[in-house]
Amino acid sequence: MSTTTDFDRHASAWLADGPTELSDRVLEAALREVHLTRQRRRWSTPWRNTLMSVRMTVAAGVAVAAVAVVAAFGAIGGGTASPSPTASAGPTALPTPSHLATQVATLDPASWTTFTSSEYGFSVGHPPDWTVTPAIRSWSFATDAEVWLSSAEDAFLAPDRSVRVAAWAVPLTDPQMNQSWPELEAWVVDYCQKTKNTDCATIHDRAVPLCVEKRDCHPALLVPFADDVQAFGYGGVLPDGKMVVMTVARGETDPNVAPYGGATRLLEAFLSTMNIWPPFYPEAQDAAATFAATGR
Repeated sequence: MSTTTDFDRHASAWLADGPTELSDRVLEAALREVHLTRQRRRWSTPWRNTLMSVRMTVAAGVAVAAVAVVAAFGAIGGGTASPSPTASAGPTALPTPSHLATQVATLDPASWTTFTSSEYGFSVGHPPDWTVTPAIRSWSFATDAEVWLSSAEDAFLAPDRSVRVAAWAVPLTDPQMNQSWPELEAWVVDYCQKTKNTDCATIHDRAVPLCVEKRDCHPALLVPFADDVQAFGYGGVLPDGKMVVMTVARGETDPNVAPYGGATRLLEAFLSTMNIWPPFYPEAQDAAATFAATGR
């Protein structure tokens, strides 16, 4: 585990990164609190929302400044144009873009409360004002593969219960599986098919390589869907012989996760408390780049 200083530095650096664009295939979804059957999903693009909001904010500021400069120039520098005989109406207020209307919350995982799962043995942090509902049994494909709000999940609910983050562990049929992103991706594709998710055929195009632990970099993947964002990881600090799955049960553009900067940013914050990060070291970065480009 990292020291608090190291954790703060890396967590802040990671969570400061944000998106530059958002896939037009993202569909707005709602948390299915009263439904038990999983819905089909489509993909969206990860880690794009924060930077987009910043750039749009800067662009809006530049536009306002440009209008002010033009107006000032007309008042003191032109002098040749005749004023219009018709009295002009007062300035019309511009509508506030929806992505700027919601203030993005500051996510500070270093100050979060730590929860240790009695069912699965992993530890994860959560905001202090969120409610924890511990799992009451182990997760299995036979019982839980198509259940949306399973009692086999350790769940974390926002104060207004509009956002649910959950984590659980799936037993591996081959506990000795090689520690590689391609093999993890193959497992995720099979998991996707068994849980009737979509689009299982394009997982490689959407998956983002992560590391369980920063230096050793046991493989993990972040996979965004339309209705939620999921992450998968094993090895290192995670329970032996099990795949840990964590999900934010909202799509990236769902307004309920807008205060957190989107579902992906919120999931990244939770993952950081489990020591799951983007690759930090050159060897891991090279391997992740090769996997992203070639799947090997």
